[in-house]
Amino acid sequence: EIGLSTASVAGGQLLISIVDTASFFADNTTPVVDLNGSQVLSAYYDLAASEIAAGVVKVPFLNLIELPAGAYYAVVKPENTQNTEIRILDDQTVLQPSYASMVNTKNDAGAPTSYSNGNAFAIRLLMGDQLGVAENAVNKNFEVYPNPANASTTVAVEVANASEVVITIADLAGKVVYTNNLGTVKGTQKVNVNTEALNSGVYMVNVSVNGAVSTQKLVVRK
Repeated sequence: EIGLSTASVAGGQLLISIVDTASFFADNTTPVVDLNGSQVLSAYYDLAASEIAAGVVKVPFLNLIELPAGAYYAVVKPENTQNTEIRILDDQTVLQPSYASMVNTKNDAGAPTSYSNGNAFAIRLLMGDQLGVAENAVNKNFEVYPNPANASTTVAVEVANASEVVITIADLAGKVVYTNNLGTVKGTQKVNVNTEALNSGVYMVNVSVNGAVSTQKLVVRK
């Protein structure tokens, strides 16, 4: 779902995709491949005058999408000319961090580059049947508490059978800020994680059990 300015002109086209945040911050906007082996990409969508008048357009993906736990951007690529300009509104409904919404373009040398202009664009994913996007269920084999955290948090992992367990924590750009290889674990193991050196923000806690990864969000608040 994309909020449109009335200054938009009918006849332009939109192409929608889902991109991994780590790829995007490396200036790579290649759509991800989901758990079904399909590239997460829409067909070109022709913008109609009625949608501009309504101030919103809903662009469907072609297939059901199942994504593994992680962090992603919904990418809207306008394909327009000076005569069919498409203008996307800023979202004024809720405060957003600068990285919540990014712009990908080309620099003077023609190379891709990304930046934030401090605004959050009015782009939303409508989950479920509305848009054909289904969130992959996360295996709840661990807990993170306290959450939000300040100086520290605890990751409690529970496995029924002896398994190789690795804990990693990454920021929304995909940078790993903590790694702990627990080796073979059986039963419950609690790991204290020092978060004093982390900036306030949202992080992804990933627990790998014999290669199967579960993810939960961790909020660090100073």
